[in-house]
Amino acid sequence: MSKVMGRAKMAAVLAVALGVSACAEKDIILPGQRLDPRSGEPVAAAQANESRAIALPAAISRAAWTQSGATPAHVSGNNVFSTTPGLAWVMGAGSGNSRKLRITGAPVAADGRVIALDAGGAVAALSAVSGETLWRTDLTPAGERRAEVSGGGVALAGNTVLVTTGYGELVALEASSGAVRWRQALGAASAGTPAVMGDLVYVVSSDNVAWALDLTNGRIAWQLSGPTAGAGIAAAVAPAVVDDRVVFPFDQGALTTAYRLGGLQMWASSVAGQRAGVVYANTTDFAGDPVIAGGRVYAGNQSGRLVALDANSGARIWTAEEGAYDTPLVVADAVFSVTDQGMLVRLDANSGARIWGVQLPYFEATKIRKRKAVFTHYGPVMGGGLLWVASSDGVLRGFAPEGGTLVAQVALPDGAASSPILVGGVMYVMLENGALAALR
Repeated sequence: MSKVMGRAKMAAVLAVALGVSACAEKDIILPGQRLDPRSGEPVAAAQANESRAIALPAAISRAAWTQSGATPAHVSGNNVFSTTPGLAWVMGAGSGNSRKLRITGAPVAADGRVIALDAGGAVAALSAVSGETLWRTDLTPAGERRAEVSGGGVALAGNTVLVTTGYGELVALEASSGAVRWRQALGAASAGTPAVMGDLVYVVSSDNVAWALDLTNGRIAWQLSGPTAGAGIAAAVAPAVVDDRVVFPFDQGALTTAYRLGGLQMWASSVAGQRAGVVYANTTDFAGDPVIAGGRVYAGNQSGRLVALDANSGARIWTAEEGAYDTPLVVADAVFSVTDQGMLVRLDANSGARIWGVQLPYFEATKIRKRKAVFTHYGPVMGGGLLWVASSDGVLRGFAPEGGTLVAQVALPDGAASSPILVGGVMYVMLENGALAALR
């Protein structure tokens, strides 16, 4: 006991001596601005915004929006829509977001029906005019529990609804009744959104296998394996298809282009690189679909890179240090995208140079110490010559494409949960509570 007390007294005396010695030294105060390391605010590139004219195509009134990005190539263009829209109706479409489940795909629309996949694995058709539910089909496989997993997306081909689910199936239904035509297991836990051209359906499963299936019966036409799958984000991205080729987005930013009828690989590339200093950049997956436009493939990962590739060879044309949290919008000589840092940007389609960038609401919490969750922004889509972004903060925003000026805002009944679609001058968007909102 005496030895223990002796050491304690000695330690106390030494601590006092060190304290006196430290007080005797003069503190060195470093010059410069003090920044709070906890702020976590997105850091934008030091670049002045420029307002630049753009030759927009004439707005078209679509009779249908049949797959992700409106067309197989995901080029949605400029659509007829009001510059001062209002809420027309809001109707329940199924289960909404929860701590466990998420809505992962945008709705599609044709022939007076809007078809949406909810967070719990059910698909519903609603009247495009009134929002009345026309039919609802639960896609939970036999032996599985309802609403255990989420994921997947929807596409339309004539009177056939094609739905991928979090259970790893591609299911075909009658668009008029919701009756199941066929089911095809994809051998993986989940799958991305399907794309359709001709008699073939294209989809990527979560184990990085590309599938081409017969539209009429679901039989496998061909398969193509991608790189080894890793942990990824819950984004149901779709292949891009045009003419004789299909571009498959795989995990970790890998892209593979194949001849769409036979599956022979044409080229492979990747969206490499990531934003330094942020944890989310460790996952370089795609959060939006690749786009084929003007002989190029545009694709962005969720970790800080967006590229333009030659559609014939896969050769890199340019790389922009901007991520993409949804499908880029390619219009005229511009590429518009919501970046990984929550900015709406306009890039020069020829060089990838940023023309302007506008910060969207980012952190959900206002207090610095509580800043963890961030808002999600869906889009942009172009309607009435404006860029529209639907956000999880419950606001639909319209921006001028020339300089990024905010010119319109519409309050939504709940946070947005999908990219907007535009059909016949009406915008449809899924909400976090599982409702479908129509604006005109």
